[in-house]
Order: sequence, then C-alpha cells, then structure tokens
Amino acid sequence: MALLRLTPVVPGPNVPAIELGAGGSTTVGRGQQAEVIVDDTSLSRLHARLSVVPVGLKKDDDLGSTNGVFVNGAGQMSSYLVVGDSV
Repeated sequence: MALLRLTPVVPGPNVPAIELGAGGSTTVGRGQQAEVIVDDTSLSRLHARLSVVPVGLKKDDDLGSTNGVFVNGAGQMSSYLVVGDSV
C-alpha cells in the first residue's frame, strides 16, 4: 500500500498519479532521465524528487528546476507534504 499518492488536480494522459511506499523515492520531470515523465513544458527535464522519509512524512525537493516547485502556491526548495497539499 502506498504511503504517498499524488493525484493530478486535472487528470490527463500526460499527468500520471504517483505512488510511493515506505522509504521510496522517485524523480519527476519531462525528460527521459526522470523516473516519472510528465509531458508538460512547465517542468524541467529533471524537476523534483519525491520521497517518503522514515517517519512517514512525504518530502519534495526541487532539483534545480527553472520554474521551481510550489507547495500550496509558495515556492519551495524542499518541503514536507501533508494530506491536502497542492504541489
């Protein structure tokens, strides 16, 4: 069972849901080097890393993206996510 499930606000073929289990992490971006590819020009080729840390918190880290990562509308280099956050 996934501890982290990010679902798109507007579902579409180029915006997949992302699920991670305990201790898991994945990279997100529009390039082939990303583990989860999102076909959206607002994302960098390697945009962010999503991780589930040992205490069960969900963490998101910007990987030097051009447009940045926003959590609930605020730009973040690294942040912990809670249920209901918008990334």
